[in-house]
Amino acid sequence: MRDLIFPKLEAARKELLDLGMRNTLLNYKVPKARGLQIVQEQSASIYRILVKQNKAMTFLGRPGKKETEDEEEMPELPPLTEDELQEAYNDTRLQTNESEQKLQARILNTYYAARTSLEEQGVNTLFLSLGMLSWFEKGNDKEVRKAPLILVPVTLERSSAGERFRLRYTGGEIGTNLSLQAKMMADFNISIPGIPEEEDLDSTAYFNLIREHITHMENWEVEADAIELGFFSFGKFMIYHDLDTSGWPEPKNPADHPILQSLFGTGFTEPQPAVGEEHKLDQETDAGQLMQVVDADSSQVIAMLAVHEGRNMVIQGPPGTGKSQTITNLIADAVGNGKKVLFVAEKMAALEVVKRRLDSIGLGEACLELHSHKANKRELHAELKRILELGKPAVAHLEEEIRLLEPVTQELNAYADEMNRNAGQSGISVHDVIGHLLRISAENGGYKFPVIAISSLSSLDAARMTDLERAAGQVQARLNSIGPPEKLVFYGTGLTVFLPKDEELAGGLLSDAARITGNLMQASETLSRSM
Repeated sequence: MRDLIFPKLEAARKELLDLGMRNTLLNYKVPKARGLQIVQEQSASIYRILVKQNKAMTFLGRPGKKETEDEEEMPELPPLTEDELQEAYNDTRLQTNESEQKLQARILNTYYAARTSLEEQGVNTLFLSLGMLSWFEKGNDKEVRKAPLILVPVTLERSSAGERFRLRYTGGEIGTNLSLQAKMMADFNISIPGIPEEEDLDSTAYFNLIREHITHMENWEVEADAIELGFFSFGKFMIYHDLDTSGWPEPKNPADHPILQSLFGTGFTEPQPAVGEEHKLDQETDAGQLMQVVDADSSQVIAMLAVHEGRNMVIQGPPGTGKSQTITNLIADAVGNGKKVLFVAEKMAALEVVKRRLDSIGLGEACLELHSHKANKRELHAELKRILELGKPAVAHLEEEIRLLEPVTQELNAYADEMNRNAGQSGISVHDVIGHLLRISAENGGYKFPVIAISSLSSLDAARMTDLERAAGQVQARLNSIGPPEKLVFYGTGLTVFLPKDEELAGGLLSDAARITGNLMQASETLSRSM
């Protein structure tokens, strides 16, 4: 089975690996509308101020630069004296080569792009890169490529729309350029060292170490003070590393996982769950043992029972059908049974919906955000300390509520049984009868049904009901043909049979009646004139 899965898994991994020149981690170019190039600053000083001292930094535009000046024709910033450089290195302002207006526009665009990434994916892709490796591809010694070396996760913040933006270190892990490491090893057999812990990181020493690894590469250079504020994403590369089967312990190899074996090899052959819509959940299943914390209908409870059986499944449904409720209940039930749950989603909104539901019922304390932008080592340790100090939760009042729930459940189930019991011998449930009456009333503008006393109603069986429905259908069809009876010409007659001979007799009588009526009208007219 491994021989079948390994090639497919490796092929899937390679699709995640982006070592092309469109990858900004290998070939960074300053975008036209967002991101910033920091000039006349020192990487070591910025790292000390931003990370170690945890201070916020602001941005400084180029003094005297006009908005109309062509960016490509602009000369470099005039050199600073040694005293001015030292002052620039040690203050909390980041110097740029942008005019003030364009600087603020670029920062605003960068801010909105970073916020969108957080809202949609829950991932911070905004980094301040310290140091660049200038390198050349094989066979191309003219076009220089630039790859960032130290990636500091940062955020842009401001108190109000009228204030200037401040740059602040998020507290997240300082990033190693994983794509660069893979590219250098694959194409040049060069090992780019990883970054040590932020407390132990000496940026100058790290850059010197990289220089030692590339000394034999002609025209390659480490630019220690090349600093960029930009967007870098290496989430897929981290997944690429995670799926490397050689890095997993033997008993936990991904190729041995039954789901992967089914996905890549044998297919899914699990039987249907033991509980379906035809079961009475409270009487015939263990639904009462589920730790259900938010409302759930029968289909959601059936899904929970299937998970309780250990089934693998896909739950589908349009928005608003209660998928997040089901996930909330599944998480609560698993936690209540002493299990751990890993909940992942592509969109941050999906995670937040479930987290809010758990918070609202007091189970948010059981959740630890490990992979979102909110998680960093300091906050993780503080959160663990806070939760451990909470102690055991008090559940006495909840146990009393659960005890009171049993008679209410029995009463509701008894009502549901009666509503779904057949009315008499009709074969139709009371629930269906009420539903039919409500539908007919709604379709006819709130029609109120007449009260008709039917002495044999309780003895009507399904066969007699069918006969009556067929007779009613015939009457309905006839009425559709002739219209309302009260509007017919001969409405009110007592005759039930009208034969051809009766039609002949009626024709003569009607002719006589018409003739006599005409004579009467003439006589009446003569009398009227005489009077």
